[in-house]
Amino acid sequence: MLALKKRHALVAAAFVAVAFGSVFLVCTAPLERQSLDPVNSAPKSVIAPFDEALTFAKLRVGESAHSLLLVVGQTGTEVAGIDLGAWLGRDNPDVFDAMSVLGRRALVRLAEEQSDRARSYRRDRLLPAATASGHVAFGTNFAEHGEEVNNEGTFAFPKFAVPTASTTTLQADPTAVLLDYEAELCMRFDRDIRTLDDFDKAVKAVFLCGDFTDRAALLRGIPAGEDSLSGVGFSDAKSGPGLFPTGPYIVVPADWRSFVSSEVIATTLNGAPMQYAAGKEMILDFRQMAAFVVEAGGDERWRFEGQAVPLTVDGIIRKGAVLLSGTPAGVLFRPPETREIACGAIAYFCLGGFLSFASPRDYVIGRAIRRGLESESFLQAGDAVEHHSSRLGGISAQIIGPAPQRQ
Repeated sequence: MLALKKRHALVAAAFVAVAFGSVFLVCTAPLERQSLDPVNSAPKSVIAPFDEALTFAKLRVGESAHSLLLVVGQTGTEVAGIDLGAWLGRDNPDVFDAMSVLGRRALVRLAEEQSDRARSYRRDRLLPAATASGHVAFGTNFAEHGEEVNNEGTFAFPKFAVPTASTTTLQADPTAVLLDYEAELCMRFDRDIRTLDDFDKAVKAVFLCGDFTDRAALLRGIPAGEDSLSGVGFSDAKSGPGLFPTGPYIVVPADWRSFVSSEVIATTLNGAPMQYAAGKEMILDFRQMAAFVVEAGGDERWRFEGQAVPLTVDGIIRKGAVLLSGTPAGVLFRPPETREIACGAIAYFCLGGFLSFASPRDYVIGRAIRRGLESESFLQAGDAVEHHSSRLGGISAQIIGPAPQRQ
């Protein structure tokens, strides 16, 4: 009888050991980057035909001065453009100055007649496509991205990052930051957008942009109990220095709907394809996004740096502010899944996690962040992120480590 009890005890112990080992293996399985099928390679970038869209770029000519180029071609690291200074007769002109002073027909004729006289300029001399710091970004506006992050519906949030140039570096602190990429379509306007009538009458400029994110800050900032994301918690995670690179070109389409619908954007990470989608896959188009802002933009339901903030002041999209389309599927981030939550709960209640005095929710989030940092599955120093487009140029972001601290 004693031997039978011992045998039963050994079987029970073995069962517990196997169960614990299985849970341990499941809960400590490494996080990995997933890439697309290579067939979804980056689109070949071209300059749009002049009758379809006019392509511009701002060329740095001094510490605080620039000229405006009408872009007619590109080769490798250079762009071919016509300096519009002689025609505009003003300092630091914007795209909308060219459109209002010369008009589309004259600019098309100029591009056709002067293309053979265009000069070549290094692309690294081109300035950002926007300059303001208060923008409106949309999330899960591509259905497949909503599926990969387990979120239904589209939401918006204010983004306060200052745009940077298309060739840039971003710092990633491997001990604290879960840095992620997003390729997006962007639009800005020649006037304040107070109503949809303003949107319809506005001259619209489209460009490529990157919306980089600290996913650790994002996880900490999302309010408890949200079944569907509201955008609260996103502003802090997406408004840091360097997190908003913009493409080299500012494009004014003849038909913005058709242009945006057919535009393709993509991302490669160290050469591997990660994102690929066309604008027609957006759930809300830019007019619908503007309608949302005009209706709800003045509500102070969002937060930034601990303060309640509106999406835009008085629900107005100010001239210079940018609307960001949201990103296609293929980002590095995945929210904690049922397995991750269950493992966190086990660690909290059975393995002493409660001794941290954190709430169960905060403990699970903290554990997910720690696992993300340890896995190195997010962007690391040495990574090269390339955002591509079919007619908006590209963005090159080199990831570097944090600046060394002074002793």
